[in-house]
Amino acid sequence: MSIKTLQYNIKFETIPNIHRFLNVIEDKMSEWYSAPNVFSYPPNVQSVDAPRIVLYSKNEAKSQVIFSQLSASIIEQDVENGKYEVLEKKIKKLHELLKEMNIKDYLFLGLSATVEKRDEVENAAKWVCDKVGKEYEDDVYESAFALVRKREKQFFINEKISSQKDIPNSLGLVSDNFITFTNKKDIKDFILYEIDINDRLNYIETAEKTSMDDAESRYEIISQILDEKLKDWSL
Repeated sequence: MSIKTLQYNIKFETIPNIHRFLNVIEDKMSEWYSAPNVFSYPPNVQSVDAPRIVLYSKNEAKSQVIFSQLSASIIEQDVENGKYEVLEKKIKKLHELLKEMNIKDYLFLGLSATVEKRDEVENAAKWVCDKVGKEYEDDVYESAFALVRKREKQFFINEKISSQKDIPNSLGLVSDNFITFTNKKDIKDFILYEIDINDRLNYIETAEKTSMDDAESRYEIISQILDEKLKDWSL
């Protein structure tokens, strides 16, 4: 199993002048990230979702922190299986930072992951069918399954698992007049698992914000659910 991306997101009420916190953002995240990049937009561009401040990690830019006027995100790439310690430290520091930015409450937060399983997968379509209890037939070329569950009247768990085919050099030019297509033996099957776990359900049900003091414990519950789901799918 390979965790290709992990992304933590937290939404809060709009901060129109978020650029004024540039220095405190840089200082708080300087252990892992280089100086922030600032994005400005013309007056006619009013999207509060647009990135305003972006920080890239010092080691090969495998991690980013992105601030818009109403959200903050941490994105990690190529995460070693089960090794979330660095991400957890960054999230804790981010929560401290948001409090220094006078954000006392948040709307909802979540953790998403993209996972690939390439080992021990000969027929990915059959693997997915078997896992979800669907009968596999020989003419099935690809398969996918998606589901959204609720938990504890607080959390949404959005899952999608699908068969994928890695087709390297799908079109190879051998000479000016002859093209070879990838042979079947060159196509490798793998499993793609995508999950997003968030506490938006709590916000939808109550229309109430959550204290930033509770963000840490909410994240811990969400990360436990992620571990549980990875084990459930035998990834």
